[in-house]
Amino acid sequence: MKRKRRALGRKNKRMGMLLCVPAMVIVAFALYTLLYALVMSFNTNMGVVQGHFEFAGFDNYIETLKSKEMRSVIGNTLLYAATILVELGIGLLVSAALRKNVKGSGIAKVCIILPMMMASIASGTIWRWMFTDRYGVINYFLNFLHIDGPMWLSEKMAAKFAVLTVSVWTAAPFVILVLLASISSVSDDIIEAAKIDGANQFQAYWYIIFPHLRSAIAVILLIRIPDALKMYDIVYILTGGGPSNSTQVISYYVYNQGVKQMKFAEASAASFLLFLVIAAFTILLNQITKRRKGGA
Repeated sequence: MKRKRRALGRKNKRMGMLLCVPAMVIVAFALYTLLYALVMSFNTNMGVVQGHFEFAGFDNYIETLKSKEMRSVIGNTLLYAATILVELGIGLLVSAALRKNVKGSGIAKVCIILPMMMASIASGTIWRWMFTDRYGVINYFLNFLHIDGPMWLSEKMAAKFAVLTVSVWTAAPFVILVLLASISSVSDDIIEAAKIDGANQFQAYWYIIFPHLRSAIAVILLIRIPDALKMYDIVYILTGGGPSNSTQVISYYVYNQGVKQMKFAEASAASFLLFLVIAAFTILLNQITKRRKGGA
C-alpha cells in the first residue's frame, strides 16, 4: 500500500513539473527580454546598431530624464493613470445600482461587458471615427444641439480628453464587474438589520458595503494602475501621440524612440524606467494590503 502511494506521489510530482514547463518557458523568455533591455540601456546607439557593446554608463537614463519631451510624456502617463479614480467612481455607482436584480439589470450587465469583449484596435478605430470633426457622430449631435464641436483629434486639450474618454470606456467594465461581484457577496440580512437600527441607504453603503470592497479595490488598483502606466494601443490608434506629442505616453515614447528614430539605447532606458516604476508600485501595494490584512 505504501509503495502504491509513493508511486502515485512520484507520478503526481512528475505531472506537476510537466504542467509547469509552459509557465517556465514564458518566465524564462520574459527574464531574457528584461535582461537584454537592461544591457542595451547601458550601451550606445552605435554599439546597438553595429552589434557590439560600448559601455555608456547612465548617459541614456540621464538624457531620457532631462528631455523636455519625456517630462510631457510622464505628465500624460500620470494623467491617464489618474483616470482610475473616475473608473472607481463609475464602478461604485453602477455596481450599487445593479446590486438589486431589478427589471432590465440583465441587459445592463450585457451592455457593460461589451467593451471588454472588443479588441482594443477595433474599439479605438470606432472611437476615432466617432471623434472625426467632419462626419463624426459626436460632433453631429453637438451640432444638433447648436454647439460647435471641437476638432477632437487635432486640438491638444480635446485630444487628451478623447484619449481619457476611451480609456475610461474600455476599463470601467472590468472595475464594475469586480465591484459588483464583491457587493453581491454582502448578505441582504445585514443591510436590513442596519436599516432596522435606523441607518439610511447611504449609511448602510458607507459603513457596511464599502469596507467590504477594500480587497476588491486593492485588486483593481493592482491590475489597473500598471495597465494604465503602460497604455499604448489607445494612443496609437486614436491620435498617434499627436497633436505635437500632446497625448504621447511612455510606451508610445519607447516605440517612437526605438522604431521610428532608431534610438534603441534610449528607448531601452525609458522602458526599463517604466518597469521599475510598475514593479515598485506593485510591491508597495502588496505590502500595504498585507499590513491591512495583518492588522485586521
